[in-house]
Amino acid sequence: MEYAIYEFIGELLQGSGLKPVYMGRKQKARWVLNPLFCIEA
Repeated sequence: MEYAIYEFIGELLQGSGLKPVYMGRKQKARWVLNPLFCIEA
């Protein structure tokens, strides 16, 4: 389930021209998501 959320957000990031770096790296996912969405993944 969590992965699906990352994948969805990754799609949004790609849509906005940013490269998602969430694949299998929770720390990286946190670093990417927090500044952009204030989400604690």
